[in-house]
Amino acid sequence: MIATEAEGVMTTKKILKREIKTYKLQYFEAQYFELEFEGGTLAYTYTNRLSQKRVDTLFTKEPTTIVWMDSFKPGEVLFDVGANVGMYSCYAARISGARVFSFEPESQNYAELNRNIFFNSLHDRVTAYNLAASNVAENSVLYLSQFCPGYSHHDFGENRWDKPKQLGELLVKPEERLTQGCTSIRLDDVVANGTFPQPDHLKVDVDGFEWKVIDGALKVLSSPKLKTALIETDNNIPESVKIIDIMTSLGWKFSYDQMRVNQHEVVSEQVVKDRIARRKGGQNIVYFREDSYYDLFRRYADTFVAPNPVKSAG
Repeated sequence: MIATEAEGVMTTKKILKREIKTYKLQYFEAQYFELEFEGGTLAYTYTNRLSQKRVDTLFTKEPTTIVWMDSFKPGEVLFDVGANVGMYSCYAARISGARVFSFEPESQNYAELNRNIFFNSLHDRVTAYNLAASNVAENSVLYLSQFCPGYSHHDFGENRWDKPKQLGELLVKPEERLTQGCTSIRLDDVVANGTFPQPDHLKVDVDGFEWKVIDGALKVLSSPKLKTALIETDNNIPESVKIIDIMTSLGWKFSYDQMRVNQHEVVSEQVVKDRIARRKGGQNIVYFREDSYYDLFRRYADTFVAPNPVKSAG
């Protein structure tokens, strides 16, 4: 587990060893990182600076995401919607023993996701699909932020940019965004028709389009088999904030202790509430049914030390 316990104190796990290795087969050669940490090992492809950053921040970028995945039981099913290159898909499968179905619409991320499945020998535990999830099943396009493995903030079906964005060294205008053909599914449809099993856990991180995924997954979310759901919430998007009300109306619970810690800071419950009201920032929210999660996240928050602190917060 990333959150190790000693005398009731939970601490964030650290990478103990990181090596760059090279895999060679007849027609395939690639570099990858091999990680050792308390609780196991993982391997992730080494393509560019983004892939290195994702490896180096595996345990610190979203601390409570790891704590959440450590609560899974072997064999439980996880839907990872917006899997990117599969950092968390591979962790959940290798370390928690989950059966993972990963959904990633962008071509470069999808290719890297499959490489990470390969390097971890997880083909029997992680199955990746080059699909978007939404509230409609359709063929459309994906508007890219950059054509680069590991990048995020792509838009399915609509170009949400209203002004140019600085992406590293590139200034990209809305009308200049690259597109890829893309197909979307509704999670309710593919579970109801038996294409995929009803998940035990659901992770949705699609950079502002979470509300569409949720709108197309209300039956999945209402199933008593679903134990938890982690949903990224953008406080600046009204439809995103409404997810909180939708989930609580379906009987789901959440913990402000889980929401008040992140890689940069530990804040009070009131600060979290104020940020939502002021439409500032965002957070992952873990929804659950069992009250034991209250205690889990309380204990973690009580002793949490931000790995990448900032000088001021508000």
